[in-house]
Amino acid sequence: MEDFATESPAQPGSPVERPSSPLMEAVAAEAKAAAAAEPSPGAEGTLRCEVQAAAVAAAENGGSSGARDKELASSQAASGNSNGGSLVRMLLQSTYRKVRPGRGEMRHGTEGWKCLETSMKALQALVEGCGPVIGPLLDEPLRELLYKALHHPNRFVRETGHLTMCTVCAALRGPRLRAIAGQVAERLADGMGDNWSQVRYAACVSTRSLLEWLEEGEEREALMPVLLPPMCLNRYYVAEGVRLYAQETWLRVMGDGGRAAVARHIGPVVTHYTLQARANNHAVREAACACIAELMEKVDRTAVGPHVPALFRSLVVCFKDMSWPVRDAACIAAGRAVLAYPEEMRPLAGEMLGLWLAHLAENIPTVRANSAVALAKALRAYGDEVLPALLAALDDMLLRAREQLAESTKYSG
Repeated sequence: MEDFATESPAQPGSPVERPSSPLMEAVAAEAKAAAAAEPSPGAEGTLRCEVQAAAVAAAENGGSSGARDKELASSQAASGNSNGGSLVRMLLQSTYRKVRPGRGEMRHGTEGWKCLETSMKALQALVEGCGPVIGPLLDEPLRELLYKALHHPNRFVRETGHLTMCTVCAALRGPRLRAIAGQVAERLADGMGDNWSQVRYAACVSTRSLLEWLEEGEEREALMPVLLPPMCLNRYYVAEGVRLYAQETWLRVMGDGGRAAVARHIGPVVTHYTLQARANNHAVREAACACIAELMEKVDRTAVGPHVPALFRSLVVCFKDMSWPVRDAACIAAGRAVLAYPEEMRPLAGEMLGLWLAHLAENIPTVRANSAVALAKALRAYGDEVLPALLAALDDMLLRAREQLAESTKYSG
């Protein structure tokens, strides 16, 4: 790492190279001479210069002294542009390659990001300490920089950025906050869908701050299509801290008007639920199943009715998930949905009946139990239409108890 021991004053925390060594100067001079001798070097000439630079990097990384650098430079000048020298340089280039620390795709998501996270924390403390007095200084360039931090690849930076946004909302309360509320809401909605629970929690904190400072009115209602869907889903998120905070936020912000608000914005809510049912995070898919069941049971039927087929198809997809908690959540949700909308569910009832019967033999006990409960609800909804299939399954599965040994040893094989 000796080549990158210093930091750039223009961008603190970013490594830069040391001043050129005699070897680097010699190779640069050789490259310039070669370029002057060949009017159109083309790709071959460019590759030759790159290979020479790689040879320099290999020599310097090997800990060569100044004298050895001069000897190698003179030997390269003597060899000229021979094919043998080019081959050696190509081999060195493929073997030794300098990669600046913290660059490229190899940086781990849990690794710190030098002074960026701490600088963001310092900005948060500054805004929190100064309060509304600092509002005029939180201009658009500074806010744009903060918006970039909310989508940073490092999760610690994103978390700190959302917490900083919470203090910024408090400092800008009033006309300034209402002017930028739409831009802030879009960023917070993305944060409430983050795969990292800490980032999701920080975005929930900022969302509560934004909505409470806006108070009730047209400005808050205008943000509901963006913020309401992720707020609903996080009330069922697996992480307890996120779930409890989202539930408390719902009570404080929505009061007794939550169901009516969901009915008013049913389109964005259904779209969000169906997308999250296919998310790459199993915890999100599990929460989406619970939200779909709640939507069908508790929200106005006139608003939900046209969207029932799409919601039920999402449950069918989740019922075939690789993760058993997702299958369990989809099983429970589908049973509740069948009782709420039996006629709308009828086109997919046959497929769902087969899934419930198949999951009676699931390895996970809770999935078996919830499948049996869902089948009982399907019998209540459809009666004689499903009774023959259920009786046939009972005749087959109950008699298998006779084939089971009196005593079974776990992992006996």
